Amino acid sequence: MSGEKKAHFQKVKEENKRLIRNLLLKKEGLGISNLARESELSYPTVASLISELMKEGQVNILGEAESCGGRPGLRYALNPEYRQGLVLVLMAEGLHGVVYDAWGKVIKEYRREVSSD
Repeated sequence: MSGEKKAHFQKVKEENKRLIRNLLLKKEGLGISNLARESELSYPTVASLISELMKEGQVNILGEAESCGGRPGLRYALNPEYRQGLVLVLMAEGLHGVVYDAWGKVIKEYRREVSSD
């Protein structure tokens, strides 16, 4: 595979991963079939992407899906600790920081006084 084709393949793959992450951000506990249907990607593509996302620590298994007679599938959720955000605000009273997880839940808050020096 030429370098240009390989780069294009990687870009498409990363976009598909982003699509899967966004679907799981909107609705936790989706299985591969639901993710494939909602993303309009094939089942094997979604299964491969989920496998990679799990290896990277971005996605966790939430549990088994309800079975309709066959072997129950698994449900997946974003790992809220995989990505975190930090907001720092410097005010006259001091420094205020907040760390958020992927769901926007506050993990930790910091407040430090800042001297005028």
